Amino acid sequence: MIGPSFGDEVLAAGLAGLPFSWSEEGVIYDPALSDAERARIEAVVAAHDPEQPASPPVPALISDRQFAQALAAMGVITRPEALEFVKRGEVPAALQAAIDAIPDPDERFAADMQVSGATTFERAHPSTLALAHALGWSDAQMDDLWRSAAGL
Repeated sequence: MIGPSFGDEVLAAGLAGLPFSWSEEGVIYDPALSDAERARIEAVVAAHDPEQPASPPVPALISDRQFAQALAAMGVITRPEALEFVKRGEVPAALQAAIDAIPDPDERFAADMQVSGATTFERAHPSTLALAHALGWSDAQMDDLWRSAAGL
């Protein structure tokens, strides 16, 4: 039996985009799958708990206040930095260091503009992705940040 969290588990295992599908009854494999791909999928199926609920959706957009407050709650920036960020647009040191580490000057400029001036942050925006990469964060970590921020 396949439960609602299976899609999350497929994504977490890096298997999205492979030619297979599933329903509550089980997994349907495309003949084009290699033995190695099929084995990776079967490992996810074996570890799957059909009673586990699916993760809540990742919001596409959060406010600058939500972004700063979530980062402060995570300990990435301090509470005073979060307040200065929202009140005056002062970029916290940890974020500025990540921005400065973006190798491409155009991406670095875009990320700096976004962080210092945006009133909303889009999860799928290229500057958000560049900043996440510079911070060394995975997609799952960014999704968790967005979910957490949306609840604030």
